[in-house]
Amino acid sequence: MKSLHLALFMLLLGHAFARPANDQNLEDTKVTLDLKNAHITTFFDAVEKQSEFTFVFDGKITKSRTYLSITTQQQPLDEVLEDITKKTGLAFKTINKTITVIPTALQQVMSGKVMDPQGL
Repeated sequence: MKSLHLALFMLLLGHAFARPANDQNLEDTKVTLDLKNAHITTFFDAVEKQSEFTFVFDGKITKSRTYLSITTQQQPLDEVLEDITKKTGLAFKTINKTITVIPTALQQVMSGKVMDPQGL
């Protein structure tokens, strides 16, 4: 009986992540860009015009002084976003057709030891 439940769960899980064949993903979406010292929001607009994706970001990014230059020719969007992360310190999280922009400072991991008063 457990194996039947597991099989049913796996089947439903597979359908939850299935997408139509004509649905774009980051790897399949190719973008051509020629931006010189452009504000980061200009980059977002250019990608949105060439794809089904929409960027969501905090208003502080609009006011930021984040400028970049990038030239691509039919490059996969996932690679472009990796390059933008290296250049700007912004990270991207994709859910469906929405790309959320996250400052990487918010993603930093803290590490260390938690000790009691006795040092244990």
